[in-house]
Amino acid sequence: MKRLSLGLILTLILISLSGCGDKDINTIKYDFNNQSEFEDAILKIPVNEQALFIKNFELVAYVHGGEKKLQGFTILDIKKESIRVKKYARKENIKYLTSKIAKMKNLNQKRASIHQDHLMMSDPKRGLVYKRSYSVKELEEVLTALINRGEIK
Repeated sequence: MKRLSLGLILTLILISLSGCGDKDINTIKYDFNNQSEFEDAILKIPVNEQALFIKNFELVAYVHGGEKKLQGFTILDIKKESIRVKKYARKENIKYLTSKIAKMKNLNQKRASIHQDHLMMSDPKRGLVYKRSYSVKELEEVLTALINRGEIK
């Protein structure tokens, strides 16, 4: 009888430590198009990481063409994809700014407007009015900050 009780207690401890069969939140595939599943996913993330996850989710949804395209993604997939997108944008922005600064210097251009769409920088879009223009020095400062920025998270 004592042996049975000890075995039962050990079994219950192991079940509680394993989370009663719950999957790791990073491996659960969600239908992020479903509001209740999205809320369920958010609630499983630590509170201090929820705002960053929502920001990353919006970025990944934008890049992929909408929330519907994220069906079957896991929370970890969203994190990894947002890091990949941010690294790509950083690399492309460094290329763009280097080229833009060289063109401005060659043309002796004092100021230029820059279009920013989410993370990407590009030449101004026709028909849009930009509130701010940048000098070569300001663009060089932005370029230096991009180059010197630490690891993207």
